[in-house]
Amino acid sequence: MGYLETSKIRARLIQYCNGCGLDIGCQTDKIRPEAIGIDQKRYEGMNITGDANNIPALFPVGTTFDYVYSSHCLEDIKYHITALAGWAKMLRQGGLLILQVPHPTLFKGHNPDHKHPGWTPAELIVMVKQLGMEVVEAFVDDVPAENRYSSVIVAKKVC
Repeated sequence: MGYLETSKIRARLIQYCNGCGLDIGCQTDKIRPEAIGIDQKRYEGMNITGDANNIPALFPVGTTFDYVYSSHCLEDIKYHITALAGWAKMLRQGGLLILQVPHPTLFKGHNPDHKHPGWTPAELIVMVKQLGMEVVEAFVDDVPAENRYSSVIVAKKVC
């Protein structure tokens, strides 16, 4: 499974994925085996088939999580800010939103599912701050020899 994006970054991000969490767009490679894996298509090992555009609708009102992780999914969503606000809504206060997305100039491939070319860490910082979140870490994961070309952010829900 080394070709999947989560496999490339797991060692660096696993420290943030503690407690009860969601993995949105997980395919067959959840960040942690016990995370609740959500994808629009059915994959082995995932838990819920559902639309990443409206994650809160998949759970009872008031359900919250310690972390929400998503790797290379947000760029496939046309109304990404609305979806991101829904993902943040699923966090308890102090919970972490962890995103890995294509970097817009480092990603050289073509994916017909992409609605957006990706974001830089600076652009992700603006988005999460608009949601009232505090940035814990933001960086570029760029290792061409390993086909790594992502922007990553970890943000904490503070309000």
